[in-house]
This record gives sequence, structure tokens and C-alpha cells, in this order.
Amino acid sequence: MLLVDMDTRPQFRSKCIANGHISDWDGEWYYHFLAGGYDDVEWFELRGNALRSSEILKDIVEIGFVGDLNDGTLRLYGYAKNGTPAKKFAIK
Repeated sequence: MLLVDMDTRPQFRSKCIANGHISDWDGEWYYHFLAGGYDDVEWFELRGNALRSSEILKDIVEIGFVGDLNDGTLRLYGYAKNGTPAKKFAIK
């Protein structure tokens, strides 16, 4: 797996399925992702220079996340609305 230095780490935000709240963009990965508690996350979005790396995108594909990449922002789903097909993220 490719390691990313501090200057190229993507920022992230999330949407809560319970109340629809979308968080502000943040770059502090360790603090937020260490705590856990993702049962109510509808999606995470990632943006930043690291997403231009084919190695990073390859790692995301290999993990098998469900999501899509649009205009340089990667959205990874925790939940999909009923009737919405969920497909694994793929490099186009």
C-alpha cells in the first residue's frame, strides 16, 4: 500500500444518515477515524491531490469500496437509498 505524506493527504467530509448533517471538510484523519462510530454514516467524500495517484485509486478498488469519482471528489457509500443500485468503485 502506498503511504501518503501530510501535504498530499486528502480531506474528507461525511453525511449522517440519521439527521442529514454534512460535516465540514477536514484533514485530521487520525483523530476522527480512530474513534469509530460509523453506523450512521451515509457516505464519506474525499478530495485532494492524492486522488490523482493511480496507486491510491488502485488500493481503493482493491479494498472493494462502493462509490464513485466525480470531478476529483471520491464518494464512498456506507448506505444506499432503497431502490438505488450500489456498485463497487472502479477506475474508469
